[in-house]
Amino acid sequence: MKKYIISSACLLFITVTAQASQADAYIKNGNIYTHQGDFNIAFGGMYGSDVYKGQKNNAMPILSAGYHGDDFNIDAGNVNYRFWGNDDDKITMAVFGTLANLGYDHNTAASLNGMSKRHISADLGFSTDAKLWGGTLSGKYQHDVTGVYNGGNASETYFHPISIGSASFVPYIGVSYLSAEYVDYYYGVRKGEATTSRSAFKGKSDFTYSVGYKFIIPVTSYMDITQSTGYSRLGSRISDSPIVDSANQWATTAMVAFHF
Repeated sequence: MKKYIISSACLLFITVTAQASQADAYIKNGNIYTHQGDFNIAFGGMYGSDVYKGQKNNAMPILSAGYHGDDFNIDAGNVNYRFWGNDDDKITMAVFGTLANLGYDHNTAASLNGMSKRHISADLGFSTDAKLWGGTLSGKYQHDVTGVYNGGNASETYFHPISIGSASFVPYIGVSYLSAEYVDYYYGVRKGEATTSRSAFKGKSDFTYSVGYKFIIPVTSYMDITQSTGYSRLGSRISDSPIVDSANQWATTAMVAFHF
């Protein structure tokens, strides 16, 4: 119910702020951006489904700051640099660094009691953007460089920005490949962690599928309200883990962003 209330509020804002400047969303290096050439700071919150059985916290505050430039972009947990091509080219290429997973400890969920902590990982990767069918097809490959899970992941996502008055609506659909090392580290159960209610589980490589959108509503020339919702379907080699709550995962966020 909460996500529908938030979505309705965003639709109302479109009517109220029709005179505001354009949101002008664009896709660069596999990310949705606005206000090219500006610094930004944003705050808000996220609410989502349980990833792990008996997860204790489904909501969390979000604070982010960054810069969106012609080639260089940085936000909380992500930095990228376009080294080949420009905004007018059909295909561009970039390198990036990102936090691949926030990890967990035994206090994260009831199903994780007695398990060893899984650490935050950082990946370096390569991405391509191809302008197709009025949108952008973004491909990414990344590999852990911190020695946490010691594997690599890949994804293909299609974004299609749509202008609705002064607002931007960006639906997307994608598929991701998760390596066996990644799945085993974050969703596996080691033999020493197995109990009568939690069997040992060896993770294998798998695919996940995602669909969602981001709504960007300009209130003034320097302030936006954004709302996004995403759904992911986990492959059976992940969802069969005894610590995973469901193959169906969703999350929704609402943010206020300032640009300067």
